[in-house]
Amino acid sequence: MITVYAGAAFVIIELINNVTEPLRLPDWTPTLVIILLLIGFPIAVIFSWVYDIHPEGGIVKTAPVDNVMHENILKSSNSWKIASYISFFVIVAMVCILLYPKIFKPDSLRELRDEEGMISLAVLPFDNLTGDSSLYYWQNGISEYLINSLGNSDQLAVSSSQVVSDVLESARREVNAASLSPDIARRTASKINATTYITGNFIGKENNTSIMLNLVDTEDGELIWSTRVNGDLGMDYQAVLDHLSDTVRNYMEIRALEDKVEIDLTNAYPKSAKAYRFYIDGLNAIMSSQYENAIESLKEAYEIDTTFTFAAFYLAYAYNFGGLFHEDQEHWIRRAHQLKNNLPPVYRPWLEWWYASFITEDLDDVERYCNMMYEAALHSRLLLFDLATTYDQFLKNHAKSIQTFKKIEALNELWEDDWRYDYYYSQYSVNLLYEEQTEEALTIIEKGLEINPDNEDLLINTGGVYIITGDTAALNRTIEQYRSWVKEKGRKEAVGEYGIGLMYTRASDSLNAIPHFRKSYELDPEHFESLSLLIQCQLYCNINTEECLRLAQSGYEQFPDIVDFPYEIGVSLYMLGRNEEALSMLKIAYEEYYRYGILIKELTKEVERTLALQE
Repeated sequence: MITVYAGAAFVIIELINNVTEPLRLPDWTPTLVIILLLIGFPIAVIFSWVYDIHPEGGIVKTAPVDNVMHENILKSSNSWKIASYISFFVIVAMVCILLYPKIFKPDSLRELRDEEGMISLAVLPFDNLTGDSSLYYWQNGISEYLINSLGNSDQLAVSSSQVVSDVLESARREVNAASLSPDIARRTASKINATTYITGNFIGKENNTSIMLNLVDTEDGELIWSTRVNGDLGMDYQAVLDHLSDTVRNYMEIRALEDKVEIDLTNAYPKSAKAYRFYIDGLNAIMSSQYENAIESLKEAYEIDTTFTFAAFYLAYAYNFGGLFHEDQEHWIRRAHQLKNNLPPVYRPWLEWWYASFITEDLDDVERYCNMMYEAALHSRLLLFDLATTYDQFLKNHAKSIQTFKKIEALNELWEDDWRYDYYYSQYSVNLLYEEQTEEALTIIEKGLEINPDNEDLLINTGGVYIITGDTAALNRTIEQYRSWVKEKGRKEAVGEYGIGLMYTRASDSLNAIPHFRKSYELDPEHFESLSLLIQCQLYCNINTEECLRLAQSGYEQFPDIVDFPYEIGVSLYMLGRNEEALSMLKIAYEEYYRYGILIKELTKEVERTLALQE
């Protein structure tokens, strides 16, 4: 009886552990079952001693031993004995089956490792069960902390938070659900090709929170392991989440973090939960192209904790992609670079190429770090997008930029979800136009317009396609549609002419762009973009150089804060053979604006060589 009870109890405990999560039973269910089984054990033993199952059927009380005569003992039937033996061996077999992997397979995750011994892991957002909506930021905050902490392991391949977010939204849309059900979680991990994934929840108050974490096998959805930590997320969240991540690493048989790296990574995270909340809001704003909001949130995060590397880095990112080119971007790049040793290794090459792009302006370094990341197995659309634009804007390598964009397209197909970052489609199609890949450009433009029909860049790029293909009828229709769009938006006619000029520049037809930029500037002399591009197109075509110099000088006087003009003055002077004046103006342009930094350095060297030859 004791053997059967112990075996059956073991089977019941294993069963409860496996069904608690899928059936969404309370977390205390396994504990309750164990307590009930422990209470029932002595009761079962006592009853088995006092009562017996009579061979002829029924339960009888055991007779006193001194009243039982040997000759009066009834013999059990063979069928009863056979049934008893079969029951016993079935129980023993079940126990052996359940115990075998635990006893003889000390590495319970061995089957989940790839050929290199790595375990691919996706960390999904945690459910907020506190009832307090103000704590929503911990849903992604806990998971992102774990991603960055576990990402330092040499035995784990952890998917980035951006990848998880992209694929998770796709899975939710497929089933038309907002919540994170076990089916959506498993589907998300499967699309990322993660063999395991982490889900969890948190409950309580910010100063007294309980975090539950579950590690799940993606293939069969079985719960591998679970744990719980308690603590104060308000005042000491870093210690709480450090303990949680350390527990996960220890379970997955990974050496301690200190044995893997030579630096302390604790400063990669803010010392305040409030700073972390602003950081999460800032990243969300970046992905929504709300760059000014992102800057505001990220500055709040950094002001709360000035050692927060990620806040400084994404501030530089927001300034760059928001088109806010001024000294603030350089400041945040420098600050993030000073704190680079606080970053997990996977992020450092990304930051290094930014530093080389905007600070040292070393094209060799930019290309080296970019190629390093290009060869890596990247699964982040945001990182690949930044890499593609760097190949375009800094290295002028449109072919490599297109290949990088194609990696994003491959991820879109893998995850069965087109990226909803419409800036990606406009930049991708521009590079395709530069390489005259018009059919591919039109396909990308159409995808982008499905996501955002009001994306002006995509409307302009459509015109560029028809200019390259020579389809005059389609071009005229596109121009009329664009003029109507400008009018519907209540914008000036000058904006329309400027946009048509851009259609020609994106088709590498600067000559035919000139009349439209000129008309735009004549309609609105305050539209400095038209003036700047009018000058650039004429300089590129090597026409009206004297007028270019006059217009650039006038623009610099009228718009002293728009530092495109000093560069254009320097180019005009050089083309007119006024090299010493050109060198002086290029120096001013370089000091005021790093947007043309690399171009200015190259042109400065050329002017200096010309002066040396003259001497």
